[in-house]
Amino acid sequence: MIEKIEVYGCSCDNCGEHYSTDEYDLVDSDREAIEETVNADQSWFKTDDGKHYCPDCWSVDNSGNLVIRPKED
Repeated sequence: MIEKIEVYGCSCDNCGEHYSTDEYDLVDSDREAIEETVNADQSWFKTDDGKHYCPDCWSVDNSGNLVIRPKED
């Protein structure tokens, strides 16, 4: 049988890359998707306003400030 189910995953708010590993891809709730992504892979970053960034899209400058790579058109 083919049936439609609702699942959640985390994607970068900058480039759209979807977080995925061999053990994790999609889960049952948005809360679980956020927890799995940020807690399982410390290279992903979550801002206080709820945005998520993959390792290629964020860095920290010499003053300790978060720097988000400009979006490409």
